Amino acid sequence: MSSDSQPSDGSPVSSTGAVHASDAPQDDTKSPSRHLRREFTTSKLLSALPVESDDQLVSSTNAVVRNTFQDTTGAAALVTSQNTTGISDPQKETLLGNSVANSPDDTPGGKKPTPRTLGRSRTVPYITSKPEPRQHVPPQKSASMSQVGQKLYTYKDYAPVPIVKYVTTVEEANELVERLEGPLGFDLEWPVTFHQSGVTEFPTALVQFCDSNTILLIHVSRMKVFPEKVKEVIENPRVTKLGAMIRGDGKKLYRDFGILARGLVELGAFAGQMDRAFATAYPRGIVALARIVDFYLKKELRKGDVRTSDWSRPLSPEQIQYAADDSHCALMAYESILSVNKGLVETLDAGSFTRDLAQEVVEPPGAVTRSQKTSLGASSAYDLWSQGYGLLGICIKLGCDKTPGNDAEKEIVQNIVRTIVRDPRLPFDMVKLRRLVDTQPGMTAAYDSLGLMERQGRGKN
Repeated sequence: MSSDSQPSDGSPVSSTGAVHASDAPQDDTKSPSRHLRREFTTSKLLSALPVESDDQLVSSTNAVVRNTFQDTTGAAALVTSQNTTGISDPQKETLLGNSVANSPDDTPGGKKPTPRTLGRSRTVPYITSKPEPRQHVPPQKSASMSQVGQKLYTYKDYAPVPIVKYVTTVEEANELVERLEGPLGFDLEWPVTFHQSGVTEFPTALVQFCDSNTILLIHVSRMKVFPEKVKEVIENPRVTKLGAMIRGDGKKLYRDFGILARGLVELGAFAGQMDRAFATAYPRGIVALARIVDFYLKKELRKGDVRTSDWSRPLSPEQIQYAADDSHCALMAYESILSVNKGLVETLDAGSFTRDLAQEVVEPPGAVTRSQKTSLGASSAYDLWSQGYGLLGICIKLGCDKTPGNDAEKEIVQNIVRTIVRDPRLPFDMVKLRRLVDTQPGMTAAYDSLGLMERQGRGKN
């Protein structure tokens, strides 16, 4: 990877509307740690789930990760109690705290932006109010259309048009990430190489965040270390991160840097809880971001060769546009999903759409100590799962936690389902099993097995 920390003069960044962070105007009225004090969280909706206290969670997480992770760059990135100091019980937070009133950016006439206010926290895990939908700005020119005649998504069509900040230094990343206000659109990019024997993936190159006013592109492959404040945001359960197939991004950060992402919201599963029409169209828990954007925003995401381009090098205008759109559309889709609930009180099953990798590695109380496993045997996977291990914790026990892609995890989930199907005497909770299956894409056979067992009346114990 290149060791340059700044894009060269004449860089194409400006042609996309992106500005380098060092050249962007700074707002001194915002406290650098503002987002850590805000209560924008999904964690109140986790009230149905048993959650360890912060001290227990940190202690358990350190014990597991310390013995299983060694940073490939030579710098260990373990979860410490310092990272979670001052974090309240995530069960006492509420998703609606993430919904903040829209505030305009710089407006014609030199008016100052209107300060945004935090939504009132609820005391019950329900969503009972509807945020105002974001204003859509009609394009000045003829719309850019896809090959099928549908308008292509661009963040420039929304008001206020967010400022894109392309960051290549640790200092800038640590400073600017603390200015963001949740919820945050979230995504990652990394280079891949395709060959006859499969796909080779390289370390995470770009981390994207987006709030109402700013799209932050953090080029971590241009930095010597992963920015500490960025890591804190990713591991903070009170900062909601929105995306599609978002647990895969969290697992990628764990493999590359030992980061245990928390506060992740799977948009497809969330939409299925909030919107009956979406749940009918897409009954599975994981839905591709392009389908969500098409369903709610009636636009098409840009794809093409830029998706698999080399993200480790200085970004081209096309890469900046693609990365900015991906994180921004997640936030816009989230706001659109919230607006669908027109005042109706809906009980949300938070466990079906939130992802917390730190919880997955916690050693369950009373877990039986077993010898190290070296295979993904069905009975071994079921034994660990039935004891209360999360999916990442099972991967660690079976020695496949650093395996690239989702194949190892999918095999574990499939083996657990097969074991239960073959032995009607085995106890299991159907809700818990369905949540496990929902973490993986392309699990058609597993869903068919769940449906069969539900018709047989199994899974009630």
